[in-house]
Amino acid sequence: MKKCKLIAMLIVLVMTMTNAVAQIQLKDETQRAFDSAMAMVAVTVPEMSEDSSAITYFKLEQAKLSLQQYQFDLQHQKRAFTWQFYSGILIFFLVIIIVVAGLVLSYRQFLLQEKIVHKWMSSKTPGGATPQPEVPDSEFSLGKDGIKFNSAVIGLSIMFLSVVFLIAYLTYVYPITLIK
Repeated sequence: MKKCKLIAMLIVLVMTMTNAVAQIQLKDETQRAFDSAMAMVAVTVPEMSEDSSAITYFKLEQAKLSLQQYQFDLQHQKRAFTWQFYSGILIFFLVIIIVVAGLVLSYRQFLLQEKIVHKWMSSKTPGGATPQPEVPDSEFSLGKDGIKFNSAVIGLSIMFLSVVFLIAYLTYVYPITLIK
């Protein structure tokens, strides 16, 4: 339990550090964008009239608004990519845990089935005939209590579902495509 807390704290620390670095980079890029916007707006007019000062003021306000929109878009993109990065890692580990759990459960079912077969093979009746194995019948029921699935090949079913889940994840979720 302490390991889980430690891992969670480490993840939060890494995300906080990444956010702080992104904020510093955003401030630097914002300052550069503001400087370039101000350079575009700067108009050197030898004599200032009311019309030219109003036009300059309008251009300055327009540049400020476009800079604010640029800042918001940049910050939104960085947050979205950061979230996608960490959620992709989290989803990857959850998929691995689900697949490993499915494989472990299928292995345990195979061991249980093997134990039943060994018990059946080792038991002999006094007449020399071997008794029928005590293998439960296959059963599948769906009700208000949930799904009930019993079968002699349940281990194989669990393993098949785990592998199909992993293949579906690798095919449809995990592929990374470049944005152009």
